Amino acid sequence: MDVTDSVAASRQRVVGFADVVRIPLRRWRIVLTATAAVTLAVLAYLFFFPATYRATTVVVLRPVVTDPFTLPSSGADRAINMTAENGIALGNDVIDSTARILDRDPEAVRESLTTEVPTGGQVLRFQYAGDSERSAITGANTAAETYLRVREDIYKQQRAALILSYDNTIKQVTTSGSRCRRTCPTRSPVRTPPRRAPRRPWTRSARSTIRSPSWPTPGPRWRRPT
Repeated sequence: MDVTDSVAASRQRVVGFADVVRIPLRRWRIVLTATAAVTLAVLAYLFFFPATYRATTVVVLRPVVTDPFTLPSSGADRAINMTAENGIALGNDVIDSTARILDRDPEAVRESLTTEVPTGGQVLRFQYAGDSERSAITGANTAAETYLRVREDIYKQQRAALILSYDNTIKQVTTSGSRCRRTCPTRSPVRTPPRRAPRRPWTRSARSTIRSPSWPTPGPRWRRPT
C-alpha cells in the first residue's frame, strides 16, 4: 500500500441518499439538457421512421384434379408445385388487383407484400406491412383473397381448354370416319350359307326294322328234251 492509496483511504466517506439527490439538483442544467436531447431524438425517430405493423394470412393449398376423365394418383397430395404457386401469388395479376382494391400504387403494394412457403408444406403465408394495424390486416386478407380468385380463374381456363381439346378430338374422329365412309369403296355383303338344322343321331325305328314277308319267286321250269 503506497502513499496515494493511504491518502485516498483517508478521504473516503459514506454517500447517503441526500447526496444522491443533492448532486442532480446542483447539476440541473446538465440533466435538463440531456433529457431534452433524448426526447427530441425519440420524436425525430418516430417522425422519420414511423412504426410498421405486419399482418400474416395463411392459405392452405389442396390439389384439384384438372382432368375429369382420369383418376388421381396415390401421390396427388404431393403434386403441388409450391414454387409456381409462390410466383402466382407475387404475379402482376395479384399485385394489380390488390393495389386497385386498396387504392394504392402497385409498386408500394409489391414492396409491402411478401410471401413465405414453409419447407415441405403446402401452406402459403401472405405478410403485409402497413402504417397501422388495420391497414396491415386489410392488405394481407385482400392479397390472399385476390390470389384465390386468380387461381380459380386459372383453373377454369385450364378446364375449359381441356374440354375444348376433347371436343376437337371427338370432332376430328367423327370427320375422319365420315370421310372414310364416303371415299372407301363399298364391299358387297358377304352371303352367309343357310343354317342347317343339327343332325340327329341315326336310330332305327321299330317300323324300319320290321320287314315284309318274302315269298319265293318262280324261277325257270325244267323241260324234258324232245
